[in-house]
Amino acid sequence: MTRRNEALEDHQPPRPRTTRVRHVESTEGRWKLVYADFVTVLMCFFVVAWASRLVLVSDQSGLDRTCTDQIADLVRYYASRPPIAVKGDAVILVTNDATVEGVRFTLVDAQAELFKRGEAVIAEKALPYFGIISQAIKQCSRTHKIRIEGYTDAYKFQTAARAYTNWELSADRANAARRQLLLSGIPEEQVMAVVGYGDSQPVLPQNPMSAVNRRVSITVLAPLAEGSVP
Repeated sequence: MTRRNEALEDHQPPRPRTTRVRHVESTEGRWKLVYADFVTVLMCFFVVAWASRLVLVSDQSGLDRTCTDQIADLVRYYASRPPIAVKGDAVILVTNDATVEGVRFTLVDAQAELFKRGEAVIAEKALPYFGIISQAIKQCSRTHKIRIEGYTDAYKFQTAARAYTNWELSADRANAARRQLLLSGIPEEQVMAVVGYGDSQPVLPQNPMSAVNRRVSITVLAPLAEGSVP
């Protein structure tokens, strides 16, 4: 190597130092994908559960719900109109819901007590509601059997012998509802069961002493659809 070449090498700029950059994959947005997958699975679960409920209520039971669906609409309509309702507000609230057996009407307090505490006498303002339910039931044939259930609040009777408890009281309330339906024209043979549940099934578990828990339910059982096997 000549001196000239040595001199040129001495004056060459230093080579830039290279640094190896380690590639780190960002996981900042990965949780969004996982969450989206979770939400999708959850939605699918609810869709399947809802569809299964519809099948259970409508198809799997093999019942003819034509009339029970119609009377549910009738009761809902007439229970919210004068003179039963005052300024559009029902004195007694009548709820109805589809069950695996038919349709259930439940009478609970709204602006007036259905039953006084410890009593099985239906309040006078509640009597017209039994008339509405009876008239609706009459739209169906007598093959639509009826089950009546009574309930109480959690107050206990202060008796040493405990000869009369909420079990007896709830059964008496169910029987009071039965008698009122018969007075409204329902045939006695159409009633298949009268049951008292005491305070075992409060509608307000967080407030078992509430008057709302003093209620009765009337279930109209849908008959088997034609061709269905019992």
